[in-house]
Amino acid sequence: MRSFLMMVWFQTKLYAKNQYFFWLLLTSTVSMFLTLYLVDYSQGQVDEQIWIKAAIVGMWSSATTAAGAISFQKYQQTLDMVLNQQVDERIALAVLVLPATVFGFLAFPLSYLLALILRVEIQFDWLQIITGGSLLFISSTAMSLTIAICFVLSSDAIIYEQLINIPIVLMSGVFGFPEKLSGLVKVTRWIIPISGPVRILTEQLTFEDILAMIVSTSIWIGVAWSIASRILRLSKKTGRLGEL
Repeated sequence: MRSFLMMVWFQTKLYAKNQYFFWLLLTSTVSMFLTLYLVDYSQGQVDEQIWIKAAIVGMWSSATTAAGAISFQKYQQTLDMVLNQQVDERIALAVLVLPATVFGFLAFPLSYLLALILRVEIQFDWLQIITGGSLLFISSTAMSLTIAICFVLSSDAIIYEQLINIPIVLMSGVFGFPEKLSGLVKVTRWIIPISGPVRILTEQLTFEDILAMIVSTSIWIGVAWSIASRILRLSKKTGRLGEL
């Protein structure tokens, strides 16, 4: 476990040094916070949860860069070296994906700081924030791992990853659903792992949301493990990690 954490820490430091990944987290969090703030301010009342919503968007934006992180390793021709460590190759891939979510956690203190600067009224339950934030980290990691492994077959992962960013955010219920689609949340939380944690962070802590997150996350991890196994077997036959 210690060696695994050291590998994740090392990769996270490399990830943070990449200007694209760094500025994406910063701009996505700040722009979302300011957008929500201006919309609410124009209506005369600022929602106390805008910092949480902006943080969720910022963290997920960072998580989706996992595919680009793996492609970046391929571009630098260091992916084979990472996979040839004395650990399971699928675990090695997870080490490359985790930094995107770990670094994304910075969206929460960043968004909170913006709320303090703009004097937004902040009220929250620490248990709700810690539980929701932890589950959001786990579910985001599972989703980003699956997406990254699917896109590792493509040389244009950085382009494609942005195509799934906003749709997932909208379907997770960060901004709620129209009244006619209010029942949709009962379906999406069993399909989209981050949907449950989003409800916990923005609404209330419920056992059903936790259960839905566990079930959907387990499915995504299973899919990621299966696809990774197939890709790695293929790479051993061809001598390289294939590209479309």
